Amino acid sequence: MSRILKRPMFRIGGSANEEGIMNMAVPKRAGYQEPTGAATTLDNYKIDPNDPLFKEAMRNAAIMSQFAGVGKSRDSRLSDLLIRGGLRTLSERPAGNIFATVGRAFTPAVDEYLKGEDTEESFQRQLRLAGLTSAMTAQENREKYKKELELAGQKLEQGEKELFLKTSGLGAKGYGVWETLTGLKKAGEKISFAGVTLDGKNLNPTQVKGIAKDTVFYDSEGRFYKKTDDNIGVVPIDTKGTQRPIDVKVKEPGFFQKYSRSGLQERQKKLLQRLDELKLQKANQQG
Repeated sequence: MSRILKRPMFRIGGSANEEGIMNMAVPKRAGYQEPTGAATTLDNYKIDPNDPLFKEAMRNAAIMSQFAGVGKSRDSRLSDLLIRGGLRTLSERPAGNIFATVGRAFTPAVDEYLKGEDTEESFQRQLRLAGLTSAMTAQENREKYKKELELAGQKLEQGEKELFLKTSGLGAKGYGVWETLTGLKKAGEKISFAGVTLDGKNLNPTQVKGIAKDTVFYDSEGRFYKKTDDNIGVVPIDTKGTQRPIDVKVKEPGFFQKYSRSGLQERQKKLLQRLDELKLQKANQQG
């Protein structure tokens, strides 16, 4: 029993904030032996002037104060006190000594002055409370809208995922491809959710050419690539976006693709440009 009574919690006098069962108490107790101004546990929590909520509350209170207009200042109310008290002193019937007469004359004016002080302080307190209430309401609404936006984004992503799995034609591989593409997108990569078909071991050049430069895409086998130029240049990458050995190539355009109408027009344009250059060279030589 004697050993139990020697524990810090049973010690007479001193602080128990940092010893025994109170060493983990947060916030620390107010300290009634040597009080520092905190009378309750709530008083131990200090307002951080850099807290966004505090700044918004003070801003709202200042705006409402400007709209409410400027009331009588303390100096103005004090002047009213002296004027009214002085006038009543002059008209007051003497009773007893001069101090009793002045005190009786100033009593109504002092009462009115103190009432005005209480009214102004109460008004300013109501403005601060209104500013805090509006700031807290705005913060709650922002958090509410943020959660609703996150929920809507999750639903949209789930719908996009289901559509991808249905239309990609990858079967069970689609889940892994989706996770890789979304992961690379979050990492800052440009992503194409449209797959490129394979012709044997070659990528379809027309589909590759339609993909923007620096965009990550996948083929019908679930492998990943990154477009390197505005034509058909690609490099294979792994699920982390790192380049891997080349095992698939882009199929070169066939004869009909190379000599299609658009291809012939391009070749004709280049020949005409070359002919103009030769004519210009010949004219310079003759000159």
